[in-house]
Amino acid sequence: MDHGLPDFEDRLAALESEVFRLRSDYSAAREAQTRGAGAPASPEVHVPTANVPLHPAAPPAPRRRATMSLEALVAGRGLQLVGLLLVLLGAAFFLDLAFTRGWIGPAERILLGLVGGAAIVAAGARALRGVWRYLAEGLVGLGSGILYLSIWASVAVFPQLHVARGAAFAAMIAVTAFLAALAARSRSERVAILGLIGGLLTPALLAAGPIDHVVLAGYLVSLAVVMFSLSAMCAFWIADVVGFLGILAYAPSFAPDATWTDVDALIVATLFFVVFAVTLSTPRPAERPSAPGVRAALIAIAAGAYAAVIEAIFQPKPLTLGISLIVLAAALLTAARARVLPLVLQATYAYAGLGALTLALPAILHDTMLLDAFFIEALLLFVAGTRMKSAPVVVIALLVYGYSALALLVLTETNPGFTYGAHLYGAFAIAIAALIGARALSTPLPRGIDRALLNKAMTIVLTVLLFAGTTRLCLDVIGGPLWNGFLSSRAEFALSALWTLIGAVLFACGMRFGSALLRWEALILFAITVLKVFAVDLSELQAEYRVGSFVGLGIVLVAVSTWYTRAAVARKTEADA
Repeated sequence: MDHGLPDFEDRLAALESEVFRLRSDYSAAREAQTRGAGAPASPEVHVPTANVPLHPAAPPAPRRRATMSLEALVAGRGLQLVGLLLVLLGAAFFLDLAFTRGWIGPAERILLGLVGGAAIVAAGARALRGVWRYLAEGLVGLGSGILYLSIWASVAVFPQLHVARGAAFAAMIAVTAFLAALAARSRSERVAILGLIGGLLTPALLAAGPIDHVVLAGYLVSLAVVMFSLSAMCAFWIADVVGFLGILAYAPSFAPDATWTDVDALIVATLFFVVFAVTLSTPRPAERPSAPGVRAALIAIAAGAYAAVIEAIFQPKPLTLGISLIVLAAALLTAARARVLPLVLQATYAYAGLGALTLALPAILHDTMLLDAFFIEALLLFVAGTRMKSAPVVVIALLVYGYSALALLVLTETNPGFTYGAHLYGAFAIAIAALIGARALSTPLPRGIDRALLNKAMTIVLTVLLFAGTTRLCLDVIGGPLWNGFLSSRAEFALSALWTLIGAVLFACGMRFGSALLRWEALILFAITVLKVFAVDLSELQAEYRVGSFVGLGIVLVAVSTWYTRAAVARKTEADA
């Protein structure tokens, strides 16, 4: 780096000039002194010194992260793993031989496993803080595995020993607690994961039948509190993922059954969610930059799973379901205001709270309210994305709106009659208003979003929604509740007249605003209407309705053609002039 060198060179040149001047003065004084006795004594010359280093200090070299070569990986770690595996297999072969020939009985086998496992764990624990940390962690894992298997075998393999399952359960808990304490003392995440896996497998290994729900819930909650607290203290993150997924795997065990009510299941689910939220939100200093994002993802999954439990339990009771989701939303939004949390966790709680509130709306109000909320949220996301100049947010808003619009069209097609009534028409109105609002409120779009293409897509979607909404309204009002099975001549005529009117309006707007897209949409709709008139109206309608259908459509088409021709002639005349 050469920052500051010009200034250093200037100072060095000034210093050299000052030294040269002082030497000249000193030489002149000495020469005057040697010329005669009466010459004045030479003045005392003080040569100033400048505290300027002749060589600027080099900046400290950046610390380079230690990387492991392939040779070190194979020789340092690979051989350790292979050696441990060979020792384990050799010991297993010896024990199998001893068991087969009757050298060692069941009690001796269990005792040998316990003593050997404890010795291996102790040896690994002593070496955890030394140079052989990886080997020590392998020894701890090997020894703890032997301990877990020995305790399990004392109950499941050798029932003749009459070891109580409660005692075996307590012994496994003791092994898990020791591994947790060892992981905390040595700051070893791998040892913590070993203890966590052993703790998660303990209920499954010792279960002889259905596990008592209360005991299982209490054990898993205690395990989660201990392990997640350990992760918070030592800034672990892989242990968080393993523990969360392992506990989530026990969720089917708490499903309501003959002895386990809905209320019991809800209490346990609430308890687990609170434990996850509190422990995963605990501030963790000196953690990896990506760790808060991992914890945010786990919290989002936990919130979604908890909302799904609430939906499943209270589905037959919409009001109770809605109130429960509102309470959940209030709790999540309150947590989002905690300033001690990283920004990514605050955002996660906020989005999860809004999602729970969105799910509560259809439960309390009506079925299509969920689509209404999605349309409004898509509008808000779109406006926020344009204000922040964030292309991903705009794309997410468009995807949410597109999915909601497609769901609305499917709902319109698959639910004939007055199933939803005014609620369905309200959903169309909100969808159209949200789309118009997005076009009116959007500022310059973020880079990567083509405004012309987006406007064309919005125009097409708006036209489709107008067409589908008005068509459904016409069928419900004129066709009656059974229009999907039989449609009267009056309803068929009204449908043809409506499509003709919509086509005329689209064509007029296209001519007024100079939009070729609107004109083409009108032409396509006219083609569909003509096809319907000849395929359906000609054979199905009564005589008076058939005459009205043909004459009305024909007049509109002639008028549209005349308008377009006159406009084209006028444009050509202006161009020639």
